[in-house]
Amino acid sequence: MSVAAARYKHIRSFSRRGRLTPAQQIAFDTLVDVYCVSDTDVEGFFKSLPAAVVLEIGFGNGESLALQAMQHPQRVFVGIEVHTPGIAQLMLTLDQRQIKNVFILQADAVEILSQVPNHVLSAIQIFFPDPWPKLRHHKRRLINTALIDLFEAKLQYGGYVHMATDWMHYAMQMQRLMEQADAFEPYAEACSLQHILDGRPSTKFERRGIALGHETRDLVYRLVL
Repeated sequence: MSVAAARYKHIRSFSRRGRLTPAQQIAFDTLVDVYCVSDTDVEGFFKSLPAAVVLEIGFGNGESLALQAMQHPQRVFVGIEVHTPGIAQLMLTLDQRQIKNVFILQADAVEILSQVPNHVLSAIQIFFPDPWPKLRHHKRRLINTALIDLFEAKLQYGGYVHMATDWMHYAMQMQRLMEQADAFEPYAEACSLQHILDGRPSTKFERRGIALGHETRDLVYRLVL
């Protein structure tokens, strides 16, 4: 992967919005130093972590991330999110359930991923990213070829990318882009794949989509080169 690909200038796929509830504000004020990691030394932080590091991009309110961390206490989970209310809600959940294997970065995920050391992540998760459904907004979608190049660089060999969406057009676009990447292949081991799929808790965005009649699509690809 070229240096240009690692540092490409991207169109932001998010907008900052939302207000904190009183409970979230207290959590953010009192717990930020416990769970949040500074973005000033991303490389050093990731180098200090154990081998099995799962990175989730855009965790929303952190519901599924907290559940996964509880189910897999032997793994380390790092969540990246820009929206303060979601971060505060996750910190509140982590504190209430005494979950110790989750770290949070409040930052642009693409900028953080560019600084992560190569081949240190066992998995990258992106669940229900903003679909930007209007055609003129498709350029804002998170998944693109430059980001997939970053996936290739940052994953351990044999590591995987797990994406989920309830917008079929976006799912088809993701699938097309991943299939164009020579370094990845669809996760084909039935038993292991089912374990990965079963291990993904539902999210607020998924439930909202199902209520609207949307179909959920999971895409899992393994790094093979």
